[in-house]
Amino acid sequence: MSLDTTDLLLGIGSVLGGGLGWTFYMQAIRKHPETEKWYDSANGAESGVTDRDASLYLVPYGSLFFGVVGMMMLLGGMSIPEPLDTIISVPLIAGFVIAIIGMTGILGIPLPWPFVPRWVVDIRKKKRARARQRREAKRAKKNK
Repeated sequence: MSLDTTDLLLGIGSVLGGGLGWTFYMQAIRKHPETEKWYDSANGAESGVTDRDASLYLVPYGSLFFGVVGMMMLLGGMSIPEPLDTIISVPLIAGFVIAIIGMTGILGIPLPWPFVPRWVVDIRKKKRARARQRREAKRAKKNK
């Protein structure tokens, strides 16, 4: 390995932190559906990042991002053959791209099911259906 101790510890820490963050997300958030009240909560609205944004986007995709960066650091410091390095780097680049796409949810872009839990998609569908009914009722009143 051609990494000095600081880079090695940083890479290992990044991989471990990413793994722990992803494990927390899978156990505490993804598998336990929340209510619509939680989904609409505005805790942290002053800073622009709500609890929902942190739970659904920052934790999972931030941990994926740091885990991939740590793996790239560790693999970059190893002297492995070029063809093997190319093969190994493809899934890492894919993970990096998925992390960037996932973090766009913080900007308010509604992401589909593989990027967010199924219960989030269900809440969004219910909210859109209620909004559609309100619009139709408003149009019906206006046309009478």
